[in-house]
Amino acid sequence: MKILIVDDSSDSRRLLRYIAEQHGHRVVEAKNGLEALTLAKFSRPDLIISDTLMPVMDGFQLLRNLEKEVQFRMIPFIFYSATYSEEKDVHLGLSLGAAGYIVKPKDPVNIWQEVESILEKYRSGQISSERLADEEEEHLERYCEIVAIKLEEKVRQLEESQKERERAEAALRESEAKFITIFKAVPASLGISVLADGRLVEVNESFLKIAGYERHEVIGRTALELGLWANPADRDMVVRTLQQQGGIRDLELTFKGKSGARFVGLMSAELIEFGGEKYMLAMVQDITERKLLEQEVETLNASLIARAAEQEEANRELETYGYTVAHDLRKPLTVISGYCQAVIEICGNQLGNECVGYLQEVYNGTLRMNQLIEALLNFSQLGRREPVREMVDISAIAWEIAAELKKSEPERRVVFHIAPGVVVNGDSSLLRVVIDNLFGNAWKFTALREEGIIEFGLVHIQGRGVLFVRDNGPGFGMADAERIFIPFERLQETAGIGGGGGVGIGLATVQRIIKRHGGKVWAEGELGKGAAFYFTLEP
Repeated sequence: MKILIVDDSSDSRRLLRYIAEQHGHRVVEAKNGLEALTLAKFSRPDLIISDTLMPVMDGFQLLRNLEKEVQFRMIPFIFYSATYSEEKDVHLGLSLGAAGYIVKPKDPVNIWQEVESILEKYRSGQISSERLADEEEEHLERYCEIVAIKLEEKVRQLEESQKERERAEAALRESEAKFITIFKAVPASLGISVLADGRLVEVNESFLKIAGYERHEVIGRTALELGLWANPADRDMVVRTLQQQGGIRDLELTFKGKSGARFVGLMSAELIEFGGEKYMLAMVQDITERKLLEQEVETLNASLIARAAEQEEANRELETYGYTVAHDLRKPLTVISGYCQAVIEICGNQLGNECVGYLQEVYNGTLRMNQLIEALLNFSQLGRREPVREMVDISAIAWEIAAELKKSEPERRVVFHIAPGVVVNGDSSLLRVVIDNLFGNAWKFTALREEGIIEFGLVHIQGRGVLFVRDNGPGFGMADAERIFIPFERLQETAGIGGGGGVGIGLATVQRIIKRHGGKVWAEGELGKGAAFYFTLEP
C-alpha cells in the first residue's frame, strides 16, 4: 500500500515512515498541504495520514481540496494531530470527509493499531463521512478562513515559545523512539546505538538470537567490544556514511557472533536524534544462506560456461574431422568414378550392354555418394552458423529459384504462383537454401502430374505472419508430418517419385535453418491432394 504522510515536522514524518515501512508499505512525504496535493495528483496514494497545523496549506484545507476532486474521494484520509484535538476540531475533520482522527502523542504500536482499525471500519462501511451539505459551503469557507487565522496565530505562539516547544518535542521523540514493542515484532535484527561511541542502548530478540548473546551481555557495551564487526573498519565507514547521507540501504557486510561464526548481513541504518544526542538505528538481515545459494549458482554457471566451451571445441574438432573424412572419402570415389568412365570409354565395345549398365550404375553411385558427403558437410555447418539478418525480398528469391527449375526441365508443365513483395528479416543466403529445398521437393513430387502447381505466399495465423510453400503432388498422411523432417527418412508412398533424386536431408536442413532464425516449421498434407510446408521467422 502507498501511504502519503503529510506533516511539517520531519521527526513525525520519520516516525510514521518507519512504522509504515515496518509493516511492508511504501511511503511518500510532504511538508504541507499544497505539496501533498501536488504529490497526490502525480503519485496517487492508497491512504493519506496528515497533520492539521501546517504552513502554506493546513490539513483541513488539504482535505477540502481533495474532496473537490472525484478521483480522490475514495482515498481514506486520517488526521494525526496534537494541535487540534477538541471535539469541534474532530467534528470538522470528519465532516470534511476524513475517515478518522488520531490524537498525538501515541505509542508507535498504538498508532498503527488505530490506523488499521480505522481502515477496517472504513472499508467495511462502518464509517460514513459526515460531509457538509452543499448549502453550507459558504459557512465552511468562512470557517476555514477562521481556522487559517487561528493557525497563523498558533505559529507565532510556537515561534515565541521555541525553546519550550523544542524541549517538548525532544521529550516526545525520546518517548516515541523506544520502539520496544515494534522491536519484538520485527523478524530482522534491530539495534539502537550511540553514534559517538557505539554503545548499544536497545536491541530486539532477533538481534540476540543472531549474535548469540543474552540481553544483559549487550546493553551498554559496544559492537566493537562484543566483536560483532568482522572487520572493525566497517563501523567507521558506516558512521561516515550516516553523517554524510543520513541513511544506509542494503549494505552487504560480514558480522561475527559470540561463537565466532561469521555470517553475511544486509544492513540498513538511519541516523536519529534523542535529546540532542545522535543515535544509529540499524537493521540487519542474515543473508548467509542466500549468499551460499548465489555462490552455488555462480559455480553452476561457470561449469555450464566451461561445458559450453568444451562443446564448442568438440564441434570444431568434429568439423575438422568431417572435412578430413570427406576429403579421404572423395579421393577413392574420384578414382572409382574415373576408372568407371575409362572402362566404359575404352572397353565399352568389348563389354556387353549389361556390363556397361553395371559400370554406369557404379559411376552414378559415386556421384550420389559425393553429393551426400557435400550435403552432410553443409548440414553440419548450419548448426554453427549464426544468421546475418537483413531485410530480404523472399518473393524475388522464389522467382529466381522457380526460373532455375523451369530451365532445368523446360519440357515440364509447372505453374508457379508466387505472392509479390513478401519481405522478411533474415539471412538472405540461408533463406535461399530454404526456398530452394522446398521448391525442389515440390518440383520433384509434382513430376507425375500433367500440370504441376507450386505456390509460395504469406498468411496470417493468430495475428502472426506465416510463410508457406504448397504443391499438388501426391501428398502424405498427417501421421508422417513429423517423420519427414528426420534426416534420410523417406516415405514409402512417395518413394521413387521424381527419379528418387536428393540425399534425404533437404527438409532437415530447412528445419535447422528456421530454428536458427528463432522460428518453427511444420507440414500439412493429404494423400493424393498435395502437401504444404509452413514456417515462421522471429521478427
